[in-house]
Amino acid sequence: MALLFAVHLLHVESVAWISERKDVLRTFFGLSAIIFYCQYAKRSSIKYYLLAVFFFLFSLLSKQMLVTLPILLLLVDFWLLVDFWPLQRVPLLPDFAKLKKNRFLILEKIPFFILSIIFSIITIFSQKTGKTTMVSLTDIPFLTRVGNALVSYATYLYKTVWPFELAIIYPYQHIELLSVIISVLLLLAISVFVIILNKKHPYLIYGVSTSLP
Repeated sequence: MALLFAVHLLHVESVAWISERKDVLRTFFGLSAIIFYCQYAKRSSIKYYLLAVFFFLFSLLSKQMLVTLPILLLLVDFWLLVDFWPLQRVPLLPDFAKLKKNRFLILEKIPFFILSIIFSIITIFSQKTGKTTMVSLTDIPFLTRVGNALVSYATYLYKTVWPFELAIIYPYQHIELLSVIISVLLLLAISVFVIILNKKHPYLIYGVSTSLP
């Protein structure tokens, strides 16, 4: 991971700043949790399940960014991805049996969701102590935030290919409607592209879906 960030400048602060070591630790523990969860799904071993929960906890203790991991795990094996890569844990069963199976897939994520909720609450309360850390909906409306998120997705993709005009901090700026429309069209084009290639390259649609949380 250090080599990746050393070569690509987009997220170099993770290895350039000692204070951002939490980013590397969070990613390491998060990926480890996913690996152990996949082992649990394949072998039905409680040992791997507990390791996945513990590594998820370590990831949250490093940095709370990975609170969306339970959603990612659902995307790995939930019925929406029954025909997709990678685990395909839900077989083609009758409706009642499939519903029962899906219920178990949700129940086994409860410890992950509990940890995510706890750390989300802690983060929100801690961030509120700073005057400029969290901005109210009055100052920046919800739709503006959605537009900013869409433009940020497109900008991040652009800077991944062309990592220039980078900055330590990217302050909030007013976003033009045209930028939002272009970003939406770009994300839709990527989504359609990976759906078309799903049969030959099913991992693409999984990668796109897991990038959204």
